[in-house]
Amino acid sequence: MIFPLRLNKLRHKADPIYYCRMPNDCWSNLVVTGASEEIERFLANEFVGIPDWAFVIQQRGIEAIKFKLWSPSIPDYMWLEGLLINYNTLWIKNIWNEEGGMGGIWIGSNQGGIRTFQWEDMCIEEWAHRFRTQ
Repeated sequence: MIFPLRLNKLRHKADPIYYCRMPNDCWSNLVVTGASEEIERFLANEFVGIPDWAFVIQQRGIEAIKFKLWSPSIPDYMWLEGLLINYNTLWIKNIWNEEGGMGGIWIGSNQGGIRTFQWEDMCIEEWAHRFRTQ
């Protein structure tokens, strides 16, 4: 599916209430590329106040960053769309899964719009059962 960009009111992840719910864990594996100045600004502004366990940088370059990010139940689509509004050169790929068994991919840029696809994946119980060693 392809969706045009739309302006949404953004929720701030530094709000402690955001981390105090009991949702399914959703882990996003993101790759973000863009102009070096925008990557620096993105890193300086977007992760203030997020707990260390909820944000893990896996690889960083001058014009790209790869990281894992936690969110409750599903990816924070409003935040992702807001990034494209606030940072003109970013291209974002988010492959995500949540412990209840859903997975998906979200790809967005100002040049190409937004594409998204979801599927039913393995929940944590099925994962533990199928990958058991005994």
